[in-house]
Amino acid sequence: MKENTYDVPAYKFFIVKINDGKKEHSPDEYTHILYNNPNRIIRIPFEDVDGLTIQEVKDLLHRSDIVLLSCISYEGEPGILQHSVLNIFYVDFKDDNLKEDDTIDKVFEYLMEKNYMQVDDTAKRVMQCYFERYQDKSYEKTKQRIMSLVMQNKKR
Repeated sequence: MKENTYDVPAYKFFIVKINDGKKEHSPDEYTHILYNNPNRIIRIPFEDVDGLTIQEVKDLLHRSDIVLLSCISYEGEPGILQHSVLNIFYVDFKDDNLKEDDTIDKVFEYLMEKNYMQVDDTAKRVMQCYFERYQDKSYEKTKQRIMSLVMQNKKR
């Protein structure tokens, strides 16, 4: 791995959609289907929705909830890309704290910051990667963010 970066190239981020015609699913349903019936999941690279508003994502996916999937991608059988699930970040668009014009990347940034101190080291590494890749664009800014989150937690 390169030094002075949190961005791990093996970490991939996708928005996932359960392909069953329903507009709403619980976090447990997403987890169950991802592990037990991944053929029913449509994976959309996060880069394809990064910067879109909640309203635009709702219109695009016809959903009232969304999941950001972080995983490690690797080639399994020749030519077939496999994904090993690391984390699932669930957002219910009906949450009163969200506004229709919030961008989806900021929604996940908020969710990750809110939960950063309560997760294990693997989840923290995934979040650090997300922060550097999609929000901060630099190791130094992400490092400052992490230190700020740690300091805020110590004050509590």
